[in-house]
Amino acid sequence: MANNLASLAITAMQHPQGLKILELVSNMDVATVALDEKPAKPELPRMVELQAHGVDANDPQLQKVAIEYSKHLPMAVDAWLAWAKYTQIAYPTLSLVRAIQRNWHL
Repeated sequence: MANNLASLAITAMQHPQGLKILELVSNMDVATVALDEKPAKPELPRMVELQAHGVDANDPQLQKVAIEYSKHLPMAVDAWLAWAKYTQIAYPTLSLVRAIQRNWHL
């Protein structure tokens, strides 16, 4: 992100209104300036076990839910894995997404 801000500053200084642009940018939220950066890929707990049950860690829906519900992600994963031991799961990634959304816990 530092490279993006430095690049932005250099580009702004080459513009006739560079100082005004930099003043506007300095008042903006950093998240607004860094729109081109992709959010970090969430780190799912117990990934090896999840993959052994057929969970696709690269599934976009799973990644989105893991970011949105990050507070209870470890508890939901633990509960889902406990449940997965005793049942055959047709759609493991989708069922894990639902478990995270519904805040499963032991």
